[in-house]
Amino acid sequence: MAKIVSHYVCSVCGRVEDKLLDVCPSCQKSGTFERSVYEGNIGSVAYRRERRSYPSVGNINSEPLKKLSEIKIFENVRFSTGLSEFDRVLGGGIMKGSSVLLGGEPGIGKSTLLLETISNISKDHSVVYISGEETASQVKSRAERLGVDTERINIFTSTRLSSIVDLLWRERPDVIVVDSLQTLATSDIDSPQGSSSQIKACTSSLTETIKLLGTTAFLVAHITKEGTIAGPKLAEHLVDTVLYFESAEGLLRTVRAQKNRYGSSDEVGVFIMGEKGLSCVSDPSLAFAVEREGDLPPGIVNTAVIEGTRAIFVELQVLSTPSKGQNRRIYSDKVDTSAVQRVVAILENQANINLGMSDIYVNVGGGMHLTDPQIELALAAAIYTSYTGISLKAKAVFFGELTLIGEIRKAQFIQKRVRVSSSMGYNIGVYKGVSEDEEDESDVHHIEISTLKDLKKIIDELSK
Repeated sequence: MAKIVSHYVCSVCGRVEDKLLDVCPSCQKSGTFERSVYEGNIGSVAYRRERRSYPSVGNINSEPLKKLSEIKIFENVRFSTGLSEFDRVLGGGIMKGSSVLLGGEPGIGKSTLLLETISNISKDHSVVYISGEETASQVKSRAERLGVDTERINIFTSTRLSSIVDLLWRERPDVIVVDSLQTLATSDIDSPQGSSSQIKACTSSLTETIKLLGTTAFLVAHITKEGTIAGPKLAEHLVDTVLYFESAEGLLRTVRAQKNRYGSSDEVGVFIMGEKGLSCVSDPSLAFAVEREGDLPPGIVNTAVIEGTRAIFVELQVLSTPSKGQNRRIYSDKVDTSAVQRVVAILENQANINLGMSDIYVNVGGGMHLTDPQIELALAAAIYTSYTGISLKAKAVFFGELTLIGEIRKAQFIQKRVRVSSSMGYNIGVYKGVSEDEEDESDVHHIEISTLKDLKKIIDELSK
């Protein structure tokens, strides 16, 4: 009889302990350990201890050692999703035999995106939509509403891991969609659906199976209140690509790569949600641009950010108001709050302004999340104009990273930023450094800035 093995798994970080702990030593969270019971096997603690006592015993099925130079690289390992923005985020299309974890809020459009994807690729590849949350009729109803071709899409409704693995070995499809990962369960784990133990076991089994079969798997996942994919972090480590599907302003949607073994993790795909599903936005600058006439209101400054391989023109919006309490508060969900706090501290130190009794609200036009450090100069300019009530009359764009002593670092990818700013009608660029192709951008006047102390003078000139 197989030995029953019991251990405890942290639902936040996936740490495994032999006994129950109040606080996780890894993530320092309390009350996160869940009991997991299953029959002893290769992955059990008992087996591992027994295996260590016989170091001379090898695996007779293991492959011989090979030189890296002898490994053959196969061609045509990628194919398109039929959606250019989705291809961009995936690194140029779908990689055969890869696993993609797609997380997002309920109702944001994850199932819609994947239904459109498999409808596009079903012309040349066999696809299976595995639904654990909805019935087959519910999935068909959505597909017909989106107007996708359902003739070549196979559907399988199950939450049992064993039946799904059996289906993969029997049918060997090219692409599968599992909607969703939290609904799967295996009888080997004595835990409910959605628990960290179940998610870890099901993810591990699925990724191992698709690697052997060369099948590509899209795994839909829920997210927590903090905006991260629910379940242990180990699930993200097991897959090849982790994508976050986010809602911007209005009907805009963005897909951002958090991890990508086969491409850049800096790319962002932009979509717009319509009655017939998602459509690609080829020029995100137009989608995120805010149409204004006349002078810019105080606190409004434009910048150009780099997302992957392209520049996007966006508007930073800052509102500075007198604080009603004793402590200053900063509200920012589109720009990292710690970055805003750092810029505020540098401004107080270098520009000689007192923001200690001001609440500061930061927003991005279009609702896009910004991570480019080159927005810091534009953020400083927006905070300064909001605090002083100055309006910019000139069509100027700011970009540059700040040091803690108020220095402006030389801007990167100047040519791309200047080009997209010019296309949006802005003819003044405030940054440090000169692009190698600066002469080609003669319609954009460059204003050099070296330290934050020069910002006040430049803003005064641009407000005349």
